Amino acid sequence: MLSDAVIKALNKVTGKVSTVEFVNMVIAQLREGGTQLNEDEARPRIVDELWELHKRGIIKFSDDLIQFEKTQQTA
Repeated sequence: MLSDAVIKALNKVTGKVSTVEFVNMVIAQLREGGTQLNEDEARPRIVDELWELHKRGIIKFSDDLIQFEKTQQTA
């Protein structure tokens, strides 16, 4: 569920994206879909999903991890 929301949100972005703004966007998207979640638990899990995408070469973080950009198209 969370990974699907991350991919869905990632498909909507172009260029460099603020990591914090992206996490906020995913949380807002989940809430709009009626998902009840604890933000304190969801935020690190979303960042973990982004890190996995980074390790797979789908996104590239800036050196300070504040921003990222897509390097490949996602599904």
